[in-house]
Amino acid sequence: MEPLTSLFCINPDIDKINDVISKNYTNEDIPDSNKFIDLKDTFSYATFSNQQKVLAFIKDFLTDLYFSPISDEHISQGVLLNSLNVFNSLYPSIVNKIDIENVYRTNYGNMVVDFEKNNGDVFSLEISANSIGYFIEVNGKDIKQIDNLILNDKAKAQLNSDITCFLA
Repeated sequence: MEPLTSLFCINPDIDKINDVISKNYTNEDIPDSNKFIDLKDTFSYATFSNQQKVLAFIKDFLTDLYFSPISDEHISQGVLLNSLNVFNSLYPSIVNKIDIENVYRTNYGNMVVDFEKNNGDVFSLEISANSIGYFIEVNGKDIKQIDNLILNDKAKAQLNSDITCFLA
């Protein structure tokens, strides 16, 4: 019995856990704003939770499309993997601006996410199995168009920069 007792009684981590469990926290013990710093912006905990919810929803949506038995809804494994890679590489400030109603499948099996401003300006990103493409339309005029961009670290940085500039 002695080895078992020493195993359970001497572990300092168990004492720390028991200390946390035994405290009776009240609302006064919880800080008013649970914030963390991002190099680009400051986000509240609620925003962080929203970001995780948006990414989880998009992942579920993409997975559902991939496993869909209906050919008009199905996306290929390449589109699934490239889409997940794109969404996971977006800055949190960008993910928080995604309107999930503007994430959809094209008729030819690619994925699109549109960022729309109230004044009608649009940033439209299309994700295929092997590349991405996007255009930026401001005041009814195309100001930038990128086609067949292979997704690598440089392309991810360019995409994040262009979306951030558009949303600013």
